[in-house]
Amino acid sequence: MSKRNSTTRTAGAIRHNRGSRPGLLLAVLGTALALTATGCGSEADSAESKESPGATVRIGLSLPNVKSDFHSDLLAGARAEAEKQGARLTIRDAGDDEERQGEDLERFADQGVDAVVYSPVNPADATTNLRRLTDADVPTVTAGRTGDTPQAASIVAPDHAPSGRIAAEALATALDGKGDIVVLRGSKDNAASKHHYDDFRAGLKPHKIRIAATRSAGFKRAEAEAVMSEQLLIDPTVTGVFAENDAMALGAADAVAAMGLEGISIVGFEGTGAGRKAVKNGDIAATVTDQPEEIGRVAVRNAVRAAKDEPVDKRILVPMRVVTKATIEEFE
Repeated sequence: MSKRNSTTRTAGAIRHNRGSRPGLLLAVLGTALALTATGCGSEADSAESKESPGATVRIGLSLPNVKSDFHSDLLAGARAEAEKQGARLTIRDAGDDEERQGEDLERFADQGVDAVVYSPVNPADATTNLRRLTDADVPTVTAGRTGDTPQAASIVAPDHAPSGRIAAEALATALDGKGDIVVLRGSKDNAASKHHYDDFRAGLKPHKIRIAATRSAGFKRAEAEAVMSEQLLIDPTVTGVFAENDAMALGAADAVAAMGLEGISIVGFEGTGAGRKAVKNGDIAATVTDQPEEIGRVAVRNAVRAAKDEPVDKRILVPMRVVTKATIEEFE
């Protein structure tokens, strides 16, 4: 089978009869047995029952973990756009297992879907898994934390370049430009975490805000609560917190509430449903969202276009936005 490109297919044509591959029956039977034995993939199976009846474009959606806040929101956006487009969406949840995600992509190729939206478990190795689809002539849109995927038909990702500075301005606004703060980091070894932290520090320079402590909390709410409780006992003069994800921001808010403290402004990152709810309730001052629902919508829209050989933008950066009480209605 020849490789797909925009010059070799008729616009609007959708191919449903990519030759079935020898492993298809075994793969399906193996998956059924695995699901029966372990319950793995239950999220994906329940999602598949929502496919649009009579759809003409079949889109596979491979996610690292649908239980994560970011990918849960991305999934919601993808489903909404698939329904709008009249597309049939088949969802596979890798459960943070890179090998399993590779098998899911192979299964999509065997099933002859028209395009795939792929958010990799390991962005550093995304190209290897993507080859499974390009070899099968399936156009792919990478979404979210995409890694280096030049062979994708389209790349849809958050514009993280100014992310830390946006968070710094949000916290500076909440603190009137001055105060001592704590930064809760997810991981010092994580490239995205390092970028957010460095950019955040640069964003503080115009303000009279001092980082009193930088602590690691592993991106987890419970760990952030424990770390923040300890830090507030060490230094009760803290007036602000920046957390590199919403889970840690909520953990910090839990610690502040448990200690009966007031006047501590907390800014989170990701703009998840839980984070937005905390902003609305006044538990945190703001969260910076990379708009995962919008990423899901744009990715599915481009996948449908790619399946029809319609032109798509090679790279789309979805802008970061700040969610505050003043803007919360825009995100509901």
